[in-house]
Amino acid sequence: MPWEAWQASVLAFADAGRFDDAVLTLERALNEGQDAAALLALLECVEERAPAVLPRGVAGCLSRQALRLKVRLTGNARTPADVVTLVREARADQLEDEFLFAHLAWALTQQEDFRGALQAAETALQDRDGLTNRELGLALRMKGFAMNRLDPNSDWEGTFREALNVSEGWTRGMVLLDLGGLRSRAGNEPGAMLAYTDALELVVSTAHQAMVLNNMGVVCLRLGRFEEAEKYFMQVAGLKATYRSRALSGQGATRRALGEWARAESLYQQAARASGDDDDLRQALRGLGYTQRLAGRHMQALETLRRAATTAQSDRDFGQSWVNVDVAATLVSLDVLDVQAVEDHLARTGPLDSEEAQRAVIVRAELARRTGQPEQAAALLGMLSRSALWTREEAHAFRQLFSLLSPEQRPESLPRPQQTRVHLRALGVPGVQVNGRRIRLGHLELATLAALMLADGDLTTDELIEVIRDGEPRGTRTAAQRVSRVIRKLRDALGWDESVLSLSGAYQLNPTVDWTSDVQTALAAGQPMTAFLSGVPLPWVTEEEQYLIMKHSDHQIED
Repeated sequence: MPWEAWQASVLAFADAGRFDDAVLTLERALNEGQDAAALLALLECVEERAPAVLPRGVAGCLSRQALRLKVRLTGNARTPADVVTLVREARADQLEDEFLFAHLAWALTQQEDFRGALQAAETALQDRDGLTNRELGLALRMKGFAMNRLDPNSDWEGTFREALNVSEGWTRGMVLLDLGGLRSRAGNEPGAMLAYTDALELVVSTAHQAMVLNNMGVVCLRLGRFEEAEKYFMQVAGLKATYRSRALSGQGATRRALGEWARAESLYQQAARASGDDDDLRQALRGLGYTQRLAGRHMQALETLRRAATTAQSDRDFGQSWVNVDVAATLVSLDVLDVQAVEDHLARTGPLDSEEAQRAVIVRAELARRTGQPEQAAALLGMLSRSALWTREEAHAFRQLFSLLSPEQRPESLPRPQQTRVHLRALGVPGVQVNGRRIRLGHLELATLAALMLADGDLTTDELIEVIRDGEPRGTRTAAQRVSRVIRKLRDALGWDESVLSLSGAYQLNPTVDWTSDVQTALAAGQPMTAFLSGVPLPWVTEEEQYLIMKHSDHQIED
C-alpha cells in the first residue's frame, strides 16, 4: 500500500477519535516497511490533533501502546541517545514496563555500553510474558550481542538461537543480520554469509537491505573474493540508502586490497563526505589513513588516523579506539622508531575484533624485529592466519618482517599493479575496463573518453564541446559547463580525480596511466572498422565512425 494511503487511513482514524486504531495502523505500516521517520512524524501529528482534554502520558503519548510504538519508531528514525532519553522519561514517570528495557538494551548496544546493555536486556527478560515476540527477540538479540562483546567465549550463539526461535519475518532478519556480523567478527566468514543470505530474504526496508548487502561484500572482501565484493558494494551504492557511506568504504577497501591507492583514496573521501554518523566517518577516515600508510605516505596517514581515532564520541569519552592499532602500525613503520609511542597506542585500543587483534600482533612482531628480537618476531607471526586479507596486506607493508618466514609460510601476495590500465572497447558495443574490471559510463562520458584517447590524450574545452554536441542550442558558457560536468562524471567512473587533468582551457588524460583502445590496435594493424561506439547517439560519433571507415578504405586503395 502506498504511503499516501497509510497516511490517509491514520488521519481518518484520528479525526474520528479512534486513536488506538490510528496507532495500530501506524504499527502495521512500520511492519510493512514504511519509512520510520515519516511514521514518527505522523504519530506526533496525531497526538497534536487529539483533543486537549484527553490524558497524556510520557512524551505526549495518548496510551501505553502509543508509547510502545513511539519508543520503537524513535530507535528506527532518530538516535540511540533519543531512545535513552525517552526511556528515562518513562522511568521517571514510574513506568517500568519490560519493553522499555528491551529498547534501552538496543540503544546502549549502539552506544557500545555493553555492560549496561546486558543489564537492560536481562531486566526486560525477567518477565517474558510482558513482551511481544518482537520485543522478546530484540531483548534476546541484544543480550547475545552484549555477551559476545564482553566475552566472545560465552554462549552468545545459544542466546541468538533463542532469539531466532521467537522471531519471524523481518524481525528474524534483524536477528540474522546481527548474528552474521558477530560471526564475521569472530572470523567465521562462511557462517556469516549463511546468516546474511537468510537475512536478505526477510528484511523489508531499503536501509536494511543495503546493510545486509554491504556486509556480504565485507565477507567476500575478507575471503579475497574481490570482484564479488565490489559487486555487492556497488549494489548498495545503487540503492541510495543511508548506508551509502559504508558501501563506498567497502569499495575503497576492495581497491586498497588490489593496490589501487588513488582509486581507493577517492572512494574513502567520498565515504567521509557521505557519512551520516560518527561511526561511518570513523570507518571512512580509518580506511583513508590505512591506504595512505600502505602507499608509503606515513606522515599523512598519521594525521588522518589520529582524526579517525577521536571521531566517535565513545572513543573520546573512554580515551580508547581500535583505530589506535593503525596509528601504532604507522608509528612502527617510521624510520625513527619511538618504542614508547607504539606501546602507548597499543595500550589504548580497547576491545579488538579478530582482524584488529591480529594486526596488533603484527605491530608487536615488527617492534620485536626492529629492537633486535627476530626470533620473537617470527614466533608472533606464527600466530597469524596466513590467508586473512589483513595479513596479506601487511605482508606487503612489512616486507622485512615477513621475510623472517620461509617462503611456504608467507601469506599469498596481493596484486600490486605498477601502473593503472584503462582499456576502451569502442568498435561495436562500447565498454571500459580499469585494471581488467568493467566500469559503467554514460554516452557522453564514453564519447569524451574516446575522443581524448583518439587525440593522444588531450583536447581543448571547445573541441570537447563539439564531441558531446547534441543539437540543442547552448551558449558558449553553458556548453563549457556541460563539458565540465561530463568530465567530473568521467573521473568519478574511472575512480579518481587525477585520472583526467584540467589544464588551462583544456583536459588531459593522466600520462602516468596506460590508456589503450581497440581503435588504436585496429589502426596500427590496418584492420577494417565497421562500427564505432554503437548505440551512442551523438553527431560526433557518427562523423568519427564514417571517418574511421573511410580511413581504412583509403589504406586499402593505397595498398
